[in-house]
Amino acid sequence: MPLKQKRLFLTAFFLAFAVSVFSANAYRYTYIDGNNNSYLISADSLIYDPISPIESSSGTYSGGEAKRVKLSATQFQKIETLIKSIQKDKASHENARQMGFGTLLIGKKTIFLNSTSEKKKLLEQELRACLL
Repeated sequence: MPLKQKRLFLTAFFLAFAVSVFSANAYRYTYIDGNNNSYLISADSLIYDPISPIESSSGTYSGGEAKRVKLSATQFQKIETLIKSIQKDKASHENARQMGFGTLLIGKKTIFLNSTSEKKKLLEQELRACLL
């Protein structure tokens, strides 16, 4: 392979790698509540992606309007503390998702939270409060 092609290949490779690393770190956590509304959580922002009636199992439920808000360091720290607490609370984890369960995605790890989990409720309250 000529030198010019090698440079082009390496430049493209490193650019692709940098983009993938940035994308992987853009959102640290994803939480999906029992109604399938998604919360994308990063150190400085929270994106709420609600389910629409056409996507809901009932055909009528709406999670409301999509929203993006800035998070303060204190807000993020509180959310992250709750998430770490959920990770340790194995009693609230389930093997598969059922209706009403919460789903927490941390990197490649998926945690299903039963609908009676107190920590699930606290996380949802905190996420909703940040959206106000």
